Amino acid sequence: MKLRFAAVLCLLLALSRPGLADEQAALAQTSCSILQAGDSWIVYCYAQVVNGTDSTLCLEQGDFEVLSGDGVLGSGTVEQLSPYFLGPGEEGYLFDALVLEDAADAPQVTGLSYDLQYLTVDPLYSSRSLPITAELLAGEDGLTAELTIENDQEATVWSPALAFGLFTEGGSLLFADGRTLENVGVPSGAEAIVRFDIAPALLERWAEFGAEPAEVRASCAFGGDDD
Repeated sequence: MKLRFAAVLCLLLALSRPGLADEQAALAQTSCSILQAGDSWIVYCYAQVVNGTDSTLCLEQGDFEVLSGDGVLGSGTVEQLSPYFLGPGEEGYLFDALVLEDAADAPQVTGLSYDLQYLTVDPLYSSRSLPITAELLAGEDGLTAELTIENDQEATVWSPALAFGLFTEGGSLLFADGRTLENVGVPSGAEAIVRFDIAPALLERWAEFGAEPAEVRASCAFGGDDD
């Protein structure tokens, strides 16, 4: 299916919106991008989550709304937090999409709203962080985010989960993505390199708004019971 990027970009739409009553974690910032697919429009929603508590957290459930002025264009369920567990001080990302069908014109998005609930997890049963470095590589076909995982554990790590966010020089979130490397093992002391290509259409539209990716931040973790 051919996607055409709409000339719409929303940055910093909902700053510092915490989780529910316990306020265990907070959204540092959110952003969205809008693509046209045939007669439909797809709103890709991104959020950076920071664990400011002394506990390890995981997402219990979550919902999001795409706002337009005083109204709601649509809503959806947050699929997951990536990485799945966040230790104290760690950050992760949400990346979801809302499809608006049979819309003649690009939706006028003015904000995102999240309603999130977290669970406190015993660190013994949660995932463990792995060292990860990230860089942006520019090429003829666009931009690539290259993430390098280092296994500093004494045994092979299986199915590591990683996520990253693209930020402007001023620290505004532009984009987020991630992946779990299912059934992939990284031997002790070894590295694994994962690349994510950024669509040229995104880069072109960001440039129209004077926004340019300047930094990539990444997180990586693996299941705590793997060994």
